[in-house]
Amino acid sequence: MTMNGVSGYKVTSKRNSNYIFLPAAGWRCVWSLDSRGSLGIYWSGSPYEIGSSHAFGLYFGSYRHYRGWYGRYYGQSVRPVAE
Repeated sequence: MTMNGVSGYKVTSKRNSNYIFLPAAGWRCVWSLDSRGSLGIYWSGSPYEIGSSHAFGLYFGSYRHYRGWYGRYYGQSVRPVAE
């Protein structure tokens, strides 16, 4: 979806219909920013149980989204949320 001219993904609560908008910020690959405006990869605060090289996160592109373990060695976005 697009919100205020920015491509991204809207995540809506099943409990109260509140939402957060995650911009399609792309990811850092070595020295360059890749896929800005077309995909997003967001880390959670949950590292992989066996080792700390991966963390649980959300990936989204134009037509689908995935949740899974993503390498922490790539520059991925973080969306801080306060309770």
